[in-house]
Amino acid sequence: MESPTENVEFKSYKRKWGILALFTIICMCNGTQWSQYSVVGKVFAFYYNDADLYAIYWTNWIYFISTFFLILPATWLINLKGLQVAITLAMVLNCVGTWIRLLSIDPELFWVALLSQTLISISRVFVVSTPIVLAVTWFKPNQVASACAIGIAGFQLGNGLGILISDAVIHESVRKYEIEYEMSYLYWSTAIAHSIVLLLVFILFRSAPLTPPSKVEAEKSNLMEKKGIFHSIKSLLSNTKFVTLLTISGINQAVFYYTVFGMRYMGDSAEGIEEKYAVTLSATMVLSGALGAIVCGVIFDRTKKLQIFSFVIYAISALAMMVFCLLSSKIRRFNIIFLYINAGILGFSLVGYMPMAYRYATELVYPELEANSSAVFTMGSTFLTFVLGSIFVLFYQIEYYHPNYICWWMSGALIIGCIFLASIFVSINRARRV
Repeated sequence: MESPTENVEFKSYKRKWGILALFTIICMCNGTQWSQYSVVGKVFAFYYNDADLYAIYWTNWIYFISTFFLILPATWLINLKGLQVAITLAMVLNCVGTWIRLLSIDPELFWVALLSQTLISISRVFVVSTPIVLAVTWFKPNQVASACAIGIAGFQLGNGLGILISDAVIHESVRKYEIEYEMSYLYWSTAIAHSIVLLLVFILFRSAPLTPPSKVEAEKSNLMEKKGIFHSIKSLLSNTKFVTLLTISGINQAVFYYTVFGMRYMGDSAEGIEEKYAVTLSATMVLSGALGAIVCGVIFDRTKKLQIFSFVIYAISALAMMVFCLLSSKIRRFNIIFLYINAGILGFSLVGYMPMAYRYATELVYPELEANSSAVFTMGSTFLTFVLGSIFVLFYQIEYYHPNYICWWMSGALIIGCIFLASIFVSINRARRV
């Protein structure tokens, strides 16, 4: 029997690079907001009438909660209405959140700041798992991993810029009016920039090309008719290898995010790594991670050695984490340069694994829709990230518990992840159906 896609002409458009560039900018816009409060948490805690520091950190944690509870409805919308509607809605929420934030410039209005972060965190659910969806929709199979990696790199570039910009603009001061002025400058700049990006989305962004780039993409409509999202979720969660990979990725992300945002607690003394080093070390990890995502994606597209390459990158991250533990436990000026180099390697390998993981996940469960598999994958790994991150924070709260011990716990978790990853074998089923 002749396949319904047998006589379909496949075509790759040059416009895909413009779509990908715009999508990456959207991811950057969202990423810059994530750490805007937490990276200078003490300043904001003082400004908002000595608010609890953990209340400030909720501006960060709300992203995990929104992702876990809302990513499946967001995926349903993507399947129903397409990428254009979902991405436009995401950017509208992002833009509205940045304008609402302007109203929070008042020591009594921290709840407004939290409201703005909540809206921006909701916008994230429409974009966080879509790099692989956009890549498969617009790009040929031999470019999918690279395109997905560039989208993921957008989040990391945004996170890195958010850390550096907040630290550069917002300074500690005993005069609240000085902090207010800096907040106003940062918030107005952010709101205007996001409004420009929203306008570009309305004008330029499209859901899909007129002609699919591959046979896999051409068959998607048939798959959508056969399976609903809930049937797909049941199928995904019954796949042992998929759940194992989800657990491995949850460990990876928990280690990355706790290391980035908990950097200053990981030194040898009670004060941890000096704050002047902590911020730049965090930014080094995040920005090198963006580079790692792109490099790893390109290498996979060239080699197609998915399982071996994923394992090597994950093993490097485990080794780099152990070296990081040793260096940060004896932080002195003579070895700070080595700590920066190692932080770069750690960020490169941890984030470099992420596009490989999404690609790996779609291969394990083919022919499930990428939107469904990446959504469930993101939801599960986000839940594990939140749980493991909370455990790491709990360990830090134990009075007699040395902060550097958490480093070794994270190293052990990554080693366990390596063992699990070695147990998975997958053939490149999707790539064979070009």
